[in-house]
Amino acid sequence: MRIHRTIQFLTIVATFTACSSPANSAAAAVPDAAPAADVPAPAPAPVAEPGVAVNLRWDSAPLDADYRRQRADLDALHVRERAAPRAGETTIQINTRQASESKALELRYTQGKTAHARTLPPDER
Repeated sequence: MRIHRTIQFLTIVATFTACSSPANSAAAAVPDAAPAADVPAPAPAPVAEPGVAVNLRWDSAPLDADYRRQRADLDALHVRERAAPRAGETTIQINTRQASESKALELRYTQGKTAHARTLPPDER
């Protein structure tokens, strides 16, 4: 839904920009002076190629549900680890490792959103 709204917004902005460009104004239609003879003529505008149809309606609900499930599992694991830390692991090490695990989950979620995935990408640890 966010992507759809973003594309709508960008379309509106592009339309507004195109309609308000100086080339479309009355002042631009009347040149002040003739162009100098030694200035080369501008190159013709490129011809637009046919575009590819894209489905802009991607349902992120399955990815969001997978993320929420894995986030809940990770948070529960972190609570258990704080209650019973690993042998020889300091509080600073626990905090650092858990922050790294949380950041890795967030990165996987972002990658899944970017790829329009239905589930989170696999953990690469």
